[in-house]
Amino acid sequence: MISFDEMRKYLPQYFSSTSQNELFKDLKEFPDNIDQRLFSPKLLDHDLIYQGDGIEGLMVNNFPSTETRDLPAIVFSNTCDLNPENSRFFSSRIVYSPIFKLDKYKHMLIKEFVDTGKHALVAINNHIEAIKKQPYYSNYIFTKREQVAG
Repeated sequence: MISFDEMRKYLPQYFSSTSQNELFKDLKEFPDNIDQRLFSPKLLDHDLIYQGDGIEGLMVNNFPSTETRDLPAIVFSNTCDLNPENSRFFSSRIVYSPIFKLDKYKHMLIKEFVDTGKHALVAINNHIEAIKKQPYYSNYIFTKREQVAG
């Protein structure tokens, strides 16, 4: 993992010393300081889909199954790629991933692996804790928050 001193070289240098110290403090505490600061209702009135938007009812399937379900999802596509005002040779596609509750995921893992004797409960608990600390790129955790008013 990259050291904080190395990371500092690539962070904005134009902040006031107070703002810079606050940013550095927050970065040093990450991911233990994740809270509602990551969410905002500011762009709810805009028609454009933004990277990171959560959208209800997107079609999701779990390959190789052909069954599909409508689930909430997070948008990974770049905002500029989804903007219809941007000129492109091919029509734009949206890349997204389903959002699911961590406790439901944990219960599914217990049923699938612990109850069948394939893994010990401690392995599942370690996996869930690792997801919370976010060293994995195949899972991402969002903190619990109130519904953003629309």
